[in-house]
Amino acid sequence: MSGGREDKDHNREDKGHNSDMDGNGYHNNDYDNKNDYYNKDDNDDNNKVVKHNDSEITGERIANMTIMELKELFSLKQPDEEVIQLLKGDPRKGVKQLAGRLERKQQRQDKLRQVWQQREAYCDKLRNQGYNLICGLDEAGRGPLAGPVAAGAAILPADCYLPGLDDSKKLSAAKREELAAWIQEIALDWEVVLVSSSRIDEINILQATCQAMETALKRLKLEPHYLLLDGELELSTSIPQEKVIDGDARINAIAAASILAKVTRDTLMEEYHQQYPKYNFASNKGYGTAEHIAALEKYGPSPIHRHSFAVVAKNA
Repeated sequence: MSGGREDKDHNREDKGHNSDMDGNGYHNNDYDNKNDYYNKDDNDDNNKVVKHNDSEITGERIANMTIMELKELFSLKQPDEEVIQLLKGDPRKGVKQLAGRLERKQQRQDKLRQVWQQREAYCDKLRNQGYNLICGLDEAGRGPLAGPVAAGAAILPADCYLPGLDDSKKLSAAKREELAAWIQEIALDWEVVLVSSSRIDEINILQATCQAMETALKRLKLEPHYLLLDGELELSTSIPQEKVIDGDARINAIAAASILAKVTRDTLMEEYHQQYPKYNFASNKGYGTAEHIAALEKYGPSPIHRHSFAVVAKNA
């Protein structure tokens, strides 16, 4: 996912939509043909093409296949419970072991599906009340000493499923990037907005975060019917909104917004690392790690540091 950019003078609000050098932002506005993406196959971790039909798998067919052939066959698609039982009934030890692995995998996938449904329950309740377009909003980067704050907005379709979606802070960088790509594909609409460190210094981090969220909301192509915000933030809008504590861990749409915001900001901080390698932004992403603070004390702040933050001001 492409990261955002702040102006060279670090004094302009960055925006959403497929980013380019003029900062026009990050956005996928192709929400007219999403059906191919709504139901990622949760029985296939890598979304590979399905090349077998469980109804064609019989005990006789299993008996006539080698263990290697069976492994290859079921690497394409997770079998259903009936087929797993057929595998368990095969006398070969290797086939029984394969059945055990496939059964455990199915149990993990069932758990992911259950978690998704639990996290989607509140949105389902809102949809039943007529709020069909529910937008999750979250931020990334309120706490760092350097770099912009990012706000993400995401409207997910009611019938989608993204196995493994969770609070962005609980996911590996690789998993966040994978999920961000999926979110961009299936979301009915999404947006990420960055507000620069110099703007944060002008209006404070809380106001900058609200500004980023409100701008992201305005730039959506679809007007949401209801907003779900992570934490205690409240936006200036006539759209019904609700604050959800730990929302990125409880609501799928908020988690999606969180991932988009974090991946965008992290990508940008890795780019800034090339400009200001002394602070190791590629690793700390601007947060106040011991290594980062030591670099601040030694070199002073860079142009993208937040001078309104006490630790930065102390070493200016």
